[in-house]
Amino acid sequence: MVHHGTKIIAGIALLTLVIAAGWFFGFRYIIMVNEERLTAERIAFEESMQQKEALTTLIALLDETKGDREALGALILTEDRIIDFLSLVEGLADQTGTEIQTSGLAEVAVDETFAALDMGISAKGSFSAVMRVLQLLENLPYHARVAGVKLIGGGGETDIWTLTVQLLVSKNVTI
Repeated sequence: MVHHGTKIIAGIALLTLVIAAGWFFGFRYIIMVNEERLTAERIAFEESMQQKEALTTLIALLDETKGDREALGALILTEDRIIDFLSLVEGLADQTGTEIQTSGLAEVAVDETFAALDMGISAKGSFSAVMRVLQLLENLPYHARVAGVKLIGGGGETDIWTLTVQLLVSKNVTI
């Protein structure tokens, strides 16, 4: 027969075991939850650090390319520089000893940021002078493309040549 004292000791031991197991599994659960939370925080921190590094790299690239971007911006015609551009084109007449006329000035949409200024230019003069005009038009300090060229020689008694050029100049429409 089991003594009453032994039953009490066994009951207390069993109760202590249940309480200890409860504490053990309770703390283990809390540790697992905190470990998951810590892992999520660590991943978020690493992503944040990667974004910070990317931002630092982009800022350095932005600083590094500032001069290039400014130079590129100077190649694109803006609304406030059209008169300067036309003066430059008409000034080629004095440089080359030709008569220069512009015609058919039109803006052609390319996309929401850029348009092309489509214009006709004709020059009259000696062969070498009109060829110099063509060379200067091809090398304008703007983003420009010669879309068409027509050269008509005077022949016979006259030495006057006529050059007709279709020029497309990139223009920024958002500024």
